[in-house]
Amino acid sequence: MVPGLWAITSLLTYLNYKMSYSISSITSADILDVEKLYREVYADRPHLIKGRKELEWLFSDPHQAGPMPGFVARTPWHELVGVIGYSLNKYRFDGRELKGVIPISWMISAKHRGLLGIQMLQKVMNEGDFGFAIQGSKEAQMSYAAVRLKYVGAAHIYTKVLRPMAYVRSGIPFSPANLLKAGYYLGRLKSAPGSQVVRLEPGKGSQGLNHAPVEHLAMVPEAKRNQWLEECPLVETISFTLYHKGQEKGPAICYICETAGIRRGRIVHIPYLGNDTEAY
Repeated sequence: MVPGLWAITSLLTYLNYKMSYSISSITSADILDVEKLYREVYADRPHLIKGRKELEWLFSDPHQAGPMPGFVARTPWHELVGVIGYSLNKYRFDGRELKGVIPISWMISAKHRGLLGIQMLQKVMNEGDFGFAIQGSKEAQMSYAAVRLKYVGAAHIYTKVLRPMAYVRSGIPFSPANLLKAGYYLGRLKSAPGSQVVRLEPGKGSQGLNHAPVEHLAMVPEAKRNQWLEECPLVETISFTLYHKGQEKGPAICYICETAGIRRGRIVHIPYLGNDTEAY
């Protein structure tokens, strides 16, 4: 093909692509279609499918009633083929208050992946003064550079198993490797005693404390956001007041859920503790 003709054809193809989808703010009327998209994308991993109750909570705004924080993409035939949510929060840095945004529940139907996903991610990034992303699927991570996100470092997941044999029986395929893993976790039960610099007491405590130095980027504590976390409909929520070296730092929130007979706990919020690795 002649180079000039190829360029024109490519441009027309791109423009046609852009006009073939409509991207709009998500509303409560979209939730059922979003649930269908989850069932399509995660057909082979049903444990990842989110139901209507969870989606209505996930796409609610903890700060105010009104527009839901997210976008959906539809074809000209009104088929919902993409969804992306976001969490928008206040941060302080160097004496300034900024809005930071992070994408959540970003999903595109397999037949429509490509530029559409990047368009939706860019719309989310435009909502804040700055944006960031944590992990995500391999496909998602490949798209981050397209919206000028720079890789900073890996987000590590740490696990402590308190009932190793129950962990093995919880549906994990039996194998020598998993048996060795259970033995490893059993050995880890004799870990170091709890930290002496951190104390947890039941109750929410003060919600608005902020101990981060002005030169550090840190989220501004907000009671409404913590309340939203505590209202997750699928888990048991336990809230604590965290004290560090005798000083109240704010609330710590833990989710408890049961899967295959195993109770699992996950810390979803802690106050700023600086660089004290023993405290963490």
